[in-house]
Amino acid sequence: MIKSMTGFGKANLVNEKYEIEIEIKTLNSKYFDFKFYSGKEYSFVEPIVTKKVKEYINRGSIECRINITDLSEPEMKINEGKLKAIWEAGKKASSILGVDSEIPLDRILLYQGIIEMKSNKDPDDDLLIKSVLECLVLALERQQQMAFEEGESMKEFFRSSLALMLDSVKEVRSIIPNYKEQIFNKIKTNIKELLQSDITDEILRRVVIEASFYVDKNDVTEEVIRLENHIEKFLSNLENDDSASGKKLMFIVQEMHREANTLGSKFSIPATFEHILVIKEEIDKCKEMILNVQ
Repeated sequence: MIKSMTGFGKANLVNEKYEIEIEIKTLNSKYFDFKFYSGKEYSFVEPIVTKKVKEYINRGSIECRINITDLSEPEMKINEGKLKAIWEAGKKASSILGVDSEIPLDRILLYQGIIEMKSNKDPDDDLLIKSVLECLVLALERQQQMAFEEGESMKEFFRSSLALMLDSVKEVRSIIPNYKEQIFNKIKTNIKELLQSDITDEILRRVVIEASFYVDKNDVTEEVIRLENHIEKFLSNLENDDSASGKKLMFIVQEMHREANTLGSKFSIPATFEHILVIKEEIDKCKEMILNVQ
């Protein structure tokens, strides 16, 4: 089954200790390009997340954003020394100014370092890792669903494009026999006009040899057969869940492109021009679409 490299998945998970939100965004890329975004205190989960993502996505540009909120009550500690120092400084300032006022306690508690909050997080918290992986799998499954849905649309495009190519290739094939006959008759007529006489058996034999040489030189039967085989192979890989990778399809379409170029250079006559143009246009469309196949 074809899978697009473009997709998005988002998931949320809440348990007794953590609230987790994960977003997975993927775009096309030749390689596995993984970017991880989270708070520094949770950076230790990155290798675990990367390993899990690789089980679902083998290449592409991937952004993974993880927001973790610790729901456990933090341990709060008052810096007694700093609190007393600020309080005494306030009283001394009042005395110097000769005013009877004190710094409100709520203002003092807002000073940096007065209240220290110590988190209960443990870098080796099994529950955190388990929760992150559970939420990550949900996000990845939603991303994969979108990637497969887009892949089905891409498959329909490829089928339609390849059908147009096959029709044009068949038209080109049907023109080949008549083209050979036209070449022979043209050479025969030209020689007759040059000699201003009937063609003898010897002359006819030489005409046949020359015509055969010219036809063989410009014969595209092999190119047409190879192009048909490449199209059939592309379709076969398209329907094979284990073979429809972007790299393999790109290799096949490059071979198709090579045969189409040869076909165009050797058999560019008015009768085939439109059909060869269709073949080349559809190959270019397929090449562009394959860039987004995983």
